[in-house]
Amino acid sequence: CHRQAMEDGLAGLVAGANDIVSFPFSDAFFENRIEILVREERYRHQLKAIFAEARLLMPTDEETKLYSEDFLKKHLEGLDTEQNDPVLTFAGIDLHFEDARDGSIEIDDHPVLLTGAGRMISSLMRAEDILARLDNGRLVAFFPDTDLMESRIALQRIRAIVQLSAFTDPRTQEPVRASLDFSMHYCEASAPGLDVDKILKDLFENPVTRF
Repeated sequence: CHRQAMEDGLAGLVAGANDIVSFPFSDAFFENRIEILVREERYRHQLKAIFAEARLLMPTDEETKLYSEDFLKKHLEGLDTEQNDPVLTFAGIDLHFEDARDGSIEIDDHPVLLTGAGRMISSLMRAEDILARLDNGRLVAFFPDTDLMESRIALQRIRAIVQLSAFTDPRTQEPVRASLDFSMHYCEASAPGLDVDKILKDLFENPVTRF
């Protein structure tokens, strides 16, 4: 109940909490500020639910249930017509698995591993971001209106979590370790000669930024 949330907030401020706003202000000011915060939080939850429902209706890769290359390209065609000329950052993702006994594992032979890691990566991205599986089987992440530095920070966080997570070899039920490498491309949606096919190809064959 938002009313209870406001009362709890006021009680905290009276008890000496100072991490919302500073004294001296009236109780009416505090109540109004807390109500605004509660409404913002409700909006974030509603927006997250809307994105989650929308994802269920989008074209996906049959094997991993991630977005398909076809959907990614159609989505980018829509962005190209916007007036705000948003910046676009792409990240090609090289995903590798190794076990303690045999070393490297061929992902193509074990789609369960790719699906599990792909879904984990997707869950660590923002609702407006897109993780797609290209027709060649590789993964690419798209970060709208996000510069290289912000995208790199997000990818470093994703890599840290995925590489510390436990995966299981479906053949032996033994634990395996995942590792991620990234290549990046940054541009503007209104840039002349924007060639999405070339960008997706160069991410893996001619990367400009790799880490």
